[in-house]
Amino acid sequence: MGDKTFDGQGVVILGGTAGVGLESAVRFCAQGARVALIGRNEERGRNACAVVRERAPEADVQFIRADAVHTDDAVR
Repeated sequence: MGDKTFDGQGVVILGGTAGVGLESAVRFCAQGARVALIGRNEERGRNACAVVRERAPEADVQFIRADAVHTDDAVR
């Protein structure tokens, strides 16, 4: 995973706090992407960011609390 295919590119992952979304975040970060994880639960988001940073030490990852079902969250 040393390839920096996504170096400097931004990726937004809805539901990135577990499962396929979390694994995708790890892989994108390992390839140089800046990743924003979108989810409803702040604690799960913090934990997911910690997992990503542990597995991809140079990760540029952040969590944004939002619920895609709610229009107000999607606008911000």
